Amino acid sequence: MNASELIWQIFAIFAVAAGLIAWVLRLRLPDIQTESAGVPVGLPPNPAPWHQVLWKAALWALGSRLVLVAFGAVLALCSGRDMSFHELWNRWDAPHYLDIVNHGYSSDQSLGDLWLFIVFYPLYPAVTALLKPLFGGAFAAGLAVSWISLIGACYGLYRLGEQDGGPEQGWRAVQFLILMPAAVFLGAPYTESLFLALSILCLWSLRRGRWWLAGVAGFLSALTRNLGVLLLVPFAVEFLQRQGVLREPKRFLTRDFWRAARPPILWALLIPLGLVVYLFLNWKVYGDAFMFLKVQDEHWSQHMQAFWRSVGSNWWSVLADRSIQNRAFFWIPQFVGMVAMLTALPVLVRRLRPSDGAYLIVYLIVALSPSWLLSFNRYMMGAAPLMLALAAFGRKPWLDVLLSCVLGALMLFLAFGYLMGFFVV
Repeated sequence: MNASELIWQIFAIFAVAAGLIAWVLRLRLPDIQTESAGVPVGLPPNPAPWHQVLWKAALWALGSRLVLVAFGAVLALCSGRDMSFHELWNRWDAPHYLDIVNHGYSSDQSLGDLWLFIVFYPLYPAVTALLKPLFGGAFAAGLAVSWISLIGACYGLYRLGEQDGGPEQGWRAVQFLILMPAAVFLGAPYTESLFLALSILCLWSLRRGRWWLAGVAGFLSALTRNLGVLLLVPFAVEFLQRQGVLREPKRFLTRDFWRAARPPILWALLIPLGLVVYLFLNWKVYGDAFMFLKVQDEHWSQHMQAFWRSVGSNWWSVLADRSIQNRAFFWIPQFVGMVAMLTALPVLVRRLRPSDGAYLIVYLIVALSPSWLLSFNRYMMGAAPLMLALAAFGRKPWLDVLLSCVLGALMLFLAFGYLMGFFVV
């Protein structure tokens, strides 16, 4: 794909996203309370003490990981395979991240596939490398980063849900995160937990008007995953809402608006700066700032396309793949996830504040845009507003139970596939 084709693909994707975001804002405007600058609306009058929330978040995060560790041990024992803890959890992309931790990025093709790993963003390997001496190895350090980040993600997700609908809704959001179909990756040496913790910190900071912290968290998110740069969307929507522009568009042309906008705009620029740093890394290692695009296209046939084409190609893979195992554990769950998200999107965004709804829309469209999409359910788990929407949707006890049972069953099914070494990426 040449540069002009890539630009048109990006333009088309974001044009569709912009149209849907405009629809959401129009849909949600009657429910928006006016906010004065610096005064968030909707904060709970008596939020739970931080230490109580942190303790319970740690129980959710670490307890769920220990359950899956025990699940893996039982599977190894019952299958008769001589699989160590390392072999059970160090699968698929995990060894690639650990190779970066141990050897860094390199353009030397004599070092095996290491030159291909520029497609993996640098923050997770960097943090893991810093902790490697403390934990005695890259694998243990990688698990520590994921598990500690998951505690932070659970804590922040509770706070967001608590603000939206009270303590019960906050813990329900945490519950649905732990039960996400791809939740096995939250405890593996992957970027999922770190990305979630940073993006949730960004969303939490936006709600409180702490633009500097939102910018820093967004910058780090964009260094963790390519989807991190999309945090610009909730940043912009949240600021416009707080300034009353969503209700009175004429305020956009006033001096007061632009005077108030200067500091947030500067902090917002930190978010795409994360992408700039990643491009600089490409240039530093390979002499080509866009080397990652070439690797994706030439090695994995990966480029951006319309999201409906990704859904269609996944369906054809369901039909074409002769491996029953691949169909059962990969193609069918991914297709079901795609259809479920696209079908439920209008219902979910109605239960979110405008900034979260806009973020979920653009996140979904971009997550569906790769031409050879292999990890949709894992990618969508990184969208914090998805859990917030499910928590709001599951207020009725029977819906809570139904969603928990369905998601929990899918989670255990895919965890079984991952731990047994099936095609679950």
